[in-house]
Amino acid sequence: MNNDASYDIDDIGIVFTVPLAIKRRSGRRQVITPPTGAGGKEIVLAHQEAIVIAIARAHRWRNQLEDGTYESLTDLATHINQDISFTARLLRLTQLSPRVIESIFAGEEPDGLSLNTLTKLLPVIWEEQEAELGFPM
Repeated sequence: MNNDASYDIDDIGIVFTVPLAIKRRSGRRQVITPPTGAGGKEIVLAHQEAIVIAIARAHRWRNQLEDGTYESLTDLATHINQDISFTARLLRLTQLSPRVIESIFAGEEPDGLSLNTLTKLLPVIWEEQEAELGFPM
């Protein structure tokens, strides 16, 4: 994405050109603006909030299972009022490669990446996982 905004004045008026990118997120198109806005202030790119929250929850739940707060997945699911299947699927997020997690937090994940995709059975080997999720090698 070119970060150079420009304008042109002609007989019709002023035409502003602002570089934008369109990215598909959770099945919707989102406009991504350049990293800097008016006055050179940095624009923070929006990330997929639902995925970020789900990753944080999954890590918290895993820690609670490991430290003995909950004896089993069933105890955890009962305490959080969720189905065991849902809880287990979300816990899969703790097995994502660091590269995948960092890209999601930075808003730089591949187009179309969704929570549904991330909670499916993915390869355990991080390079294979990244390839399946559409990360360039």
